[in-house]
Amino acid sequence: NSAVTAAISAREYGLAVEWLETGRAVVWSQVLQLQTPLDDLRRLHPLLADNLHHVSKALQYAATSSCPLIPQSLGGQALSSHAYALEYDKLIAQIRELEGFKNFLRPKNLSQLIGACASGPVVVINVHESRSDALILHGGGDVICVPLPDLPLSRATEVQSQLWDLLRAKRFLNQSRGEMRDEDSDEKGGRVTAMDPPDMMRKILADLWNWMVKPIVDIVLTLSVSQPSTTLPHITWCPTGPIAFLPLHAAGIYPKHESTNTHSQTIMDVAVSSYAPTLEALLKSRTKVTTGDTEYPKALVVSQPATPYCDPIPNTRTEAEIITSLISRSTHLDDTGGTVQAVLEGMAKHDWVHLACHGVQNRMDPTNSAFALYDGRLTLSMLMSQHLPNADLAVLSACQTATGDETLSEEAVHLAAGMLNVGSLGRSGPSPTISHRRL
Repeated sequence: NSAVTAAISAREYGLAVEWLETGRAVVWSQVLQLQTPLDDLRRLHPLLADNLHHVSKALQYAATSSCPLIPQSLGGQALSSHAYALEYDKLIAQIRELEGFKNFLRPKNLSQLIGACASGPVVVINVHESRSDALILHGGGDVICVPLPDLPLSRATEVQSQLWDLLRAKRFLNQSRGEMRDEDSDEKGGRVTAMDPPDMMRKILADLWNWMVKPIVDIVLTLSVSQPSTTLPHITWCPTGPIAFLPLHAAGIYPKHESTNTHSQTIMDVAVSSYAPTLEALLKSRTKVTTGDTEYPKALVVSQPATPYCDPIPNTRTEAEIITSLISRSTHLDDTGGTVQAVLEGMAKHDWVHLACHGVQNRMDPTNSAFALYDGRLTLSMLMSQHLPNADLAVLSACQTATGDETLSEEAVHLAAGMLNVGSLGRSGPSPTISHRRL
């Protein structure tokens, strides 16, 4: 973030976008690299392609712990993960010396990243104590910088802390984050504050609107003058630091009483919001492949009304039945049928998956964040090792699917980002779109 701030100060906005993208979600980027299709390399240099494929597989197995034994090296001798990493770097360097492969697996430049805004502007937000800025990527090509002088890092962190306190007070966090309870918290699990929860939430959303979202939206609306008046512009948010945990899509001024003369002013009145952990993830999901298959997608619907050792979730079965009634090619795994193995096998055979169950974010080891199924947990590390050739849409009707880890805000270590990237791992076509909600 400091480097990005320096680039912005020098008015090198394109460079700032490139640096910010390179420094985020490093783990996901490396995992995706290990699964990069090698068609062009294999056509011209088949031996190098085979060597890179074998080493990449070895690193993938080691990273996901999906195999108890590290695969044998090319010469038959077992190598450590570190040795495989060194061999991988050596092969990449060798490939980049070849004609036509100078930029093989290098970070994308601005001309490539700009493709992420195919369906509307993408707003990347950099937060730093010296200055905070929004960088808007749009179809016009140039990156627009919107300074955010009212939102230094300290203030953004304070707003994030206020939101966590509010959620703890309403008991939305302390069930899974009991270790985070403050010593000065009340019996409800949240810190004592002078404001009641509704007033605090209104203040948080108003601060976000005034300090950050409104200045950005005012610029975005000038870019959408060519759109039909009946169509709201689509903004994709790519926030960093503590901003990654704040509800930008709900920012606005909300009156305390509907009967007052104060009118609401919210982002939902003027734009449709989406989120993306990185521009790379958004680029992959924008890729379109025409297969000629005119059939409806096959959907796997999983409902867990009474998972053992978890609180019951009302209406999940009804939710699943409504969905299966609308999608002719669907499979429903309910209650005892929703085992880890059955869901993994089903995900490999279906285009869509709808998970109506408990979700758990593991703060100590984010890769063990999981969906709670009937016989155990389907963890993020398990998903990372899967080959999902048909992945297209994932609906995460579960709690904590995009909670993330506040100590690793730039890594997007949560289930929503995991599902998005798992789809990228399993195919060379489009990555899955993610829809999620928190119970």
